[in-house]
Amino acid sequence: MTKRQQPELHLSVLGDMECTFSGELLPRPQRLPRRLIAYLCLEAGRHSRAALAKLFYPNRRAEDGRTLVRQALFQISKIGARYGSPIKTTRDFVEISHNYPIITDYEKFLSADIQDVTEIRRAIALHRGSFLSTDEGDSHGEWRQWVLGRRKIIDDRLAAYLEHLIQTAEDARDFERALRWAEEWRRKQPAVDEPVKAIMKILAHDGRSSEALHVFAVHQETLATRYGAKPGADIRNIRERLLSAPTGDLLSSKPMPFLLGIPTYRTFVTVLAVVLNADTNQITDPLIESHIHHWLDLAQQVALACGGGVQVASDGTIEIFFGLDVAVDDGPRRALHAAFELRRLSPSGSSAGMGIHCSRVMINSERRPIGPLLQTVRSAARANSQGTGVVLSAMLLTNHVPAVPTDSLTTLTAINVHGNEITLYFLTEKPSLSVSDSENNLVARDKELAQIIFSAEQVVSEKKGRVIWVVGQAGIGKTHLMRHVKNNLPHGMAFIHCRCLSIYQQSFMFPLASLMMELIGLDGLDKERSRMTLLQFLRDVGEADQLIHSLWLEWLNLGEDDSYRYIKDYQQILFESVLHLITNRIFVGPRVFLIEDIHWADSGTLEFLTYYLSDIHNHPTLVISTSRNHLPYLYGVAFHEETLNLEKFDAGAARLFLHTLPGWTANQDNEDLIIHRCDGIPIYIEYLARDIMSGGSVHAIPDNIYSMLDVTISKAVDFIDILQVCAILGEPVSLSFLKDLFPRYSLDDLNQIAHRLENQGIWIRSGNAWDFRHELLRDAVYSGIPQQRRQMLHSYIARELAGDEHYDPSVIAKHFGMAGDIT
Repeated sequence: MTKRQQPELHLSVLGDMECTFSGELLPRPQRLPRRLIAYLCLEAGRHSRAALAKLFYPNRRAEDGRTLVRQALFQISKIGARYGSPIKTTRDFVEISHNYPIITDYEKFLSADIQDVTEIRRAIALHRGSFLSTDEGDSHGEWRQWVLGRRKIIDDRLAAYLEHLIQTAEDARDFERALRWAEEWRRKQPAVDEPVKAIMKILAHDGRSSEALHVFAVHQETLATRYGAKPGADIRNIRERLLSAPTGDLLSSKPMPFLLGIPTYRTFVTVLAVVLNADTNQITDPLIESHIHHWLDLAQQVALACGGGVQVASDGTIEIFFGLDVAVDDGPRRALHAAFELRRLSPSGSSAGMGIHCSRVMINSERRPIGPLLQTVRSAARANSQGTGVVLSAMLLTNHVPAVPTDSLTTLTAINVHGNEITLYFLTEKPSLSVSDSENNLVARDKELAQIIFSAEQVVSEKKGRVIWVVGQAGIGKTHLMRHVKNNLPHGMAFIHCRCLSIYQQSFMFPLASLMMELIGLDGLDKERSRMTLLQFLRDVGEADQLIHSLWLEWLNLGEDDSYRYIKDYQQILFESVLHLITNRIFVGPRVFLIEDIHWADSGTLEFLTYYLSDIHNHPTLVISTSRNHLPYLYGVAFHEETLNLEKFDAGAARLFLHTLPGWTANQDNEDLIIHRCDGIPIYIEYLARDIMSGGSVHAIPDNIYSMLDVTISKAVDFIDILQVCAILGEPVSLSFLKDLFPRYSLDDLNQIAHRLENQGIWIRSGNAWDFRHELLRDAVYSGIPQQRRQMLHSYIARELAGDEHYDPSVIAKHFGMAGDIT
C-alpha cells in the first residue's frame, strides 16, 4: 500500500505572518495561536504549558493563562487535521511534531551563504518585513524581548547581506547596481543610518553631491517625523564633508532615486503570481528550491523591464507587484506583458502556474497588501494547471483589460475567497491590448509625442520641473495623444492624472480634491470613516495643525458645515499644505501630472495652479495641461514651459488615419468624400468611418458634427434613457448607481449594455465607472433631450444626489438650477 505523502506547512514570519498548508494560503491565525506556533517552531524542544502561559500572559492568573494556551493549541492542532497535528501535547508539555514537515522563511533566510550572491538575492526576496512585523507584544514583557531579539538577528543579517551585495557591485565598478541595493536597504530599514550613508557615498563618488545632500535631508526629516530621532554623528560628518567640498554635479544626467513613501495608505495593486505546477500534496523543499532556481532571476529581469517588484513567499510562490512601491495606473497591462514575457523566456522543460489579480487595497507599513489579494492571486495561479498561458481573475478582466477578446478565454471553475465567489479565465495567448477603434495608432502626432517624451527625460535627468500646454479644438486628439505619452514615459516615471469636468466648475479645486480622495483611499467610505481616515493620513504625513485639519475636511466636503466660506478665508494656508504634500509626500520622484480639460477648471484650481507652477522648477514633475483654447493668465508662471498646438490632419494624414481603422476597406473616392467633409478632425473621420463600416451610405454623409454623432447615437436607441441620464449627470457613472436609477436592469444587464456601448464607440471605461468616449458625444446626447424632459432629469438627478453625503453641494445646486428649481 502506497503511503500518502505528508504536505508541508510553510510559515512566513518575516513581515506579517502567513501560513500556507498544502499549497493553500490559510486564514490569518488569531494573535495567540500566531505567536505560539512561531515560538514553538523557532525554539526547539519541549515547553511546559505553565511556562508558555507565563510568557504570553504574565499578568493573568496561572489558571487563566493555561486555559488560553490550551485554546490556542487546539486551534493549531486543526491545521491539516487529516494528516495529523503539527504539535505533540501532553498534560504538561508541548512541542512541535518531528513527523510534521514545517518550513519557515526565518530559517531559509539565515541559511544563505553570505559569499554567494545568488543565495543572498534569494534570501532578500524572502524578506517581506521585520520579524513578526505586526506583533508588538507587551511593553516590557518577556515575549516582547524575545521578538525584539529575533528581529535584531534578522536585521543584522539583512544588513550584512546587503552590505556584501553593495561591496560586490562597487568592486565590479557597477555603481548603479550598488545604488539600487543601497536603496533597497534603505527601504527595508528606513530608521537606520547605514543604508543612507552607503547611498550618499555612492552618489558622492559619482559626482552627485547635491543628490547625496538631498538624501540626507529626506532621511533627517523621516527620522524626525516618523521615529522622533536624529541622524548619527557618522552620517552628519559625511554631510559636513560634502558641504565643504566643491560640487560639480548640478547638471547631472542621472535620475534621482525614489526616496520617500507614506507609511500606510490605499492604492491600486496588480499581482502576477508564479507557483509550482505540481500537486500540492507532492510539493517538497527540493521542488521549491528548483522552482525558485528556474524562475526567480528571470522574474526579477522581467519585473525590472516592466516596472514591477519581486517578492518570494516561504512556499516558493514568486510574486511580481505592480503599483506597490511606485504608483502606476496601467498595472494590469504591465502584468499581462510580464506573464507572457516569462513564458517566452522560460527555460525549456520548466513550467509553472501563473495568475493575475488586481484590487484597490490598504498597504501596511511594511509595504504588504492587507486583505485577500494575495490569497486570490495564488489560487488563480494554481488553477493554471496547463503550465501555459495565464489565469486572470474576473475583476482584472472586466474592469481593467476589457480589450481581451472573449473568444480567446476559457472560463474556469470559480474559487471562493473569504466567502466571495471569483470567476477565473484562462488566457492562452498574449492579447493585443488595443481597443477596437485604433486606440494604439498614433497618426501625424509623432513630433508632438517626441517633444513631450524629450521633456519628460529632461525632468528625470535634471530634476527640474516643466510645463507643457497642449491646445487644440474638441475632437482633435488631445486625449489620444496623452494615452501614447503615458505608454512611452521613461522607466520609473509615474503618471498621475486628474480631469476637470464642466459640471464641477463651481466646486472649489474639484480635480485635486477628486485626486486626493483617491490617493488617500476615501472613495467608497462613509462620511465618518472618511473623516477618520483623512485625519490619520494628515497626522501620518506630519500635518498636526488643527486649522489645517479643518481646512482639509471642508475642502473634501467632510466638515460639519456645507459652506465653503471658512475655507475661502484661509485659502493660502490650504494651498501651502496641499503643495507640501504634493511635492514632498505624494509626488515624490519623477512624475507626469496630467490635468485634462483645464478649460473647465474652477477658479480655485486655477489659483492653486498659479501658486504651484511658480515652484514647479524645484521638483521633478512634468505638468501637462490639455485645453481647447489658450490660457494666457497661466502662461509665463513656470520657469520652463512650452505650448503644443495640435493642428487638423491634412489630406495625407486623414487618409493614413482611415487606413489604421480595423475593417476599413472603402475605395479612394469614398475616402476623398469623408476627408473633404470632416475638415481634418480625427473624431469626425472615425465616426463617419464607423457608420460606413456598419452599413451606412457614403452618399448620406451628414452636414455637421452633431448630425454625424447623432448617427452613432441612433445605433444605441435601445439605451437612450441611460445615455440621457449620463449626459445630464456630466461625469463618469458607476453601474451600481445606474442600477439604483433603472431597477429593471440587473448589474449583469448593465455590464452587457456598457460593453455594447463601448464596442459602438460611445462609452469608455473610466476607472471603476463608465463615461462618454468624448465630450462631443455627451454634448450631442444632451442637446437632443427635449427641454421639458431635460429639466425633469436635472431635478431627478439633483434629488438622488442630495441623499449622498459625499456629494458636492454646489453640483446639486447646479442641477436644481438647470431644472428651473431655485427654491
